[in-house]
Amino acid sequence: LLGHGYLAVADMPVMGTGRQKLVNGAELALRLRGWNPDVAVIEKVSAWPGQGVSSMFKFGRCLGVVEGILHGLACPTEYVAAAAWKRHFGLSKDKEASRMQALQLFPGLAQDLARKKDENKAEALLIAHWYLTHRDTSNDNRHFSIGT
Repeated sequence: LLGHGYLAVADMPVMGTGRQKLVNGAELALRLRGWNPDVAVIEKVSAWPGQGVSSMFKFGRCLGVVEGILHGLACPTEYVAAAAWKRHFGLSKDKEASRMQALQLFPGLAQDLARKKDENKAEALLIAHWYLTHRDTSNDNRHFSIGT
């Protein structure tokens, strides 16, 4: 994002398939270097009751890769709870509703949000929009990236 204009949204780069799929840290680092964000906004996540130990370990490992890359690039990182940004938009856990909300706010990105599986990109855009409306506006030329 540059100022208040959204430039692009992209899927998290991954490597592997199925249960072996992980964040592709090298590709993410290259993208972030190219985007040169001033801040990254990440949804604050935690373990859910009943979730498998191995799946939570894998999820935490992926989050750690993202955070490690951001810290390595000296990119300040902000966190937002899902409840906060979803409440702002009147959304529930329904990811399809998030995709529809993002399509309304960002009609120019309809091609990037056309598939049902684009719901994570839609939520990333909503988190970005939430951040822009709730952040300190003393620096209007901030660039930032969103991970979801």
